[in-house]
This record gives sequence, C-alpha cells and structure tokens, in this order.
Amino acid sequence: GDETGYVSLASHLTQGLGFTDNFGRPTSYRTPGLPLLVAIPFSVFGPDIMSIRIFMCFLESLLPPAFYLLTRSVTGSTHLALIGSMMAMVFPTWIVPSGAVVTDVLTAILVTLMAWMLIEGHRRHSLVWVIGSGIVWGAATVTRAGSLVYGAAIILWLSIVIPDWKRCLASIVAVTIPFALVLAPWSFRNTRVHGKFVPLSTQE
Repeated sequence: GDETGYVSLASHLTQGLGFTDNFGRPTSYRTPGLPLLVAIPFSVFGPDIMSIRIFMCFLESLLPPAFYLLTRSVTGSTHLALIGSMMAMVFPTWIVPSGAVVTDVLTAILVTLMAWMLIEGHRRHSLVWVIGSGIVWGAATVTRAGSLVYGAAIILWLSIVIPDWKRCLASIVAVTIPFALVLAPWSFRNTRVHGKFVPLSTQE
C-alpha cells in the first residue's frame, strides 16, 4: 500500500540508496516530499514504525494552528479562528489517518499555509509573503502531485483581487517562480532517470 511504499523509500534514503524500489532501480512512482520527511525519524530511531507514527502525529498536530492562521486572515476574527481550529481538530477525514504514513494531512497543512501566506501577501502588499506561498505550494506539490491544480485557482484569485495588471503580474510571477524552483531538482532528476520529462511522478 501507500504507507509501505513511503516507508520503504525512506529506508532506502537513510541507507544512501536514493529513491529506488525494492530491486534497487531508480523510481519516480511516488513524489519525494513525504519520504524525505519520514527519513528523519528513520535515521534517528531506525526502522521503528511506532517512532515514525509518533513523528507523523507531531506533523499532523500542526493542522489546527495552520487553520487558525488562515481563518483569522480571512475573517479578521480571533474568535472565529479559534472555532475554525477546533473544527480542524475533530474533522473526521483528518482524524482517521492520524499517525499513518500517508500524504493527506501533511498536504492539507501545506495547502492551508500556502493560502494563508497568499492572503497575507495581498493584505500586506508584500511580495515576500507571496514568494513564501509559492515555496509552500511547491512543497505541497512535491508531497502530493495533485496540489499542482491549485495553480489555476491562485492565478484566478490574484486576477480578481488585484485590479492593477502590473501588480497582478508581479504577484503571479512571485508565486510561480519559487514554485517552479522547488520542483526543478526533482523534475531534472526524473528527466535524467527516465530519459523523458517527468515533472512529478510516473503515476500521473
């Protein structure tokens, strides 16, 4: 299953084998974000699945604070932000996979932070925040390839909220270039391995 695949890749990384399958062949079947993170507890505690699950629970505990930041940014209300973060704590589809080595909750955290930083960038008129959202969007995409689809929504939202076309274009560039730079090393590696352009995963 997915969990076994991610744990196996993390194990290979800590052994210095890189992103390889169980036969030692280079693979791009899964995106690299989660295996790279799981390699951290793997390298410290070894192949102890309980330690890995505790590590995943720690990462997943970041979802309510991320949801708090986004809700406060959207509504301007600390009260509503607290309610939103409590809802995130008990949302069924985010509770069920707790501790599982899968990308669902981690991607939700990264996408939530991406949206928060993008909104804050617009509110503060700061391209630095927009650049940050592009980096986090890239991290979400190398964790789960489906995050790529947010690009259309990001460009549409920026086009709506920024009427000045020069500022709008600057914001679009500020979010897309960091995003592309995060993806570039993995895409380049895949192209070398497979002899054709594979931006994220051979699953896609």
